[in-house]
Amino acid sequence: MAKQIKSFSETQLTAGVRVSFHESVRKLIEKYTPAALRIETQVTVYLDKIEEAQELIRRPTAYASTLILRTDDDLRDRLVGTVSGVIRAHLNSPIEAKAKAANTLSANTAPYKDIQRHQYQQETAEIDGMNRVLDEYAEEVAALHLEEEAAALKEANENFKLKFEAKAEEEKARQDNKEVDTYKKLGEVRAVYDEIVQVVNAYAIVQPSDELEGFIDDVNARINLYSNMEGGSSSGKTETDEKPSGEEPKPETPGEDTETPGGEQTTPTEPGGDETEEPQPGVDNDGDGSPEVV
Repeated sequence: MAKQIKSFSETQLTAGVRVSFHESVRKLIEKYTPAALRIETQVTVYLDKIEEAQELIRRPTAYASTLILRTDDDLRDRLVGTVSGVIRAHLNSPIEAKAKAANTLSANTAPYKDIQRHQYQQETAEIDGMNRVLDEYAEEVAALHLEEEAAALKEANENFKLKFEAKAEEEKARQDNKEVDTYKKLGEVRAVYDEIVQVVNAYAIVQPSDELEGFIDDVNARINLYSNMEGGSSSGKTETDEKPSGEEPKPETPGEDTETPGGEQTTPTEPGGDETEEPQPGVDNDGDGSPEVV
């Protein structure tokens, strides 16, 4: 009897394991060569589909720019905190010029209190507003010796804007992959694989060869291996080792004798009446003290 590649359902496997199976088959095709397996027509499409599926499995979920943004945002937050802290520290300064400058700046920067807690882009806009206030009251800023902090805050905010745009470009580059359904792509891989199996199995019947039989043996070995991974179990066991007995509890049948808690058995009565005993001769059946006469 001609050797044949076994049927194999891969739908219970994870996406990564499914790609791994097809990658394993790809290596076998290289080993035995497409020509010897008579699949020159299908192999190019198969390899392309596997590569596309691999790209989806490997697609990144984190952004390289996220850490950079966090670092730049931390710098902005510290500068905002420093400027606000210096202003508050001089509100009651014994130096009249400094107290006056601090009160002026405090009143005009009040809308930007605690902006460090806000979402990135909201904080960016608010820092722009705070920078405009610091520019407008440059003399007061100078009176508190905050010129360097004000300049650094403006620079840090502009740098953050550039980094945020870089993250947008990173997102754009991933957009095409995000819109592709991984399992739909794996279905395309499987469709080409099924064509290859049909061709190989057909030639194994009409024109068997050592290459075809070797390929079939190797693919079947991998099918056995990957079949045992169904359900996510590396051992291939998805349930307990105990086998069910196959016996079901016997249902109760109305009318059968049933046991009472004391172990005694009672016999059910006919519907509609109680059982009564017939009078016995010579016995006081009715309890009047005299024996019955029948």
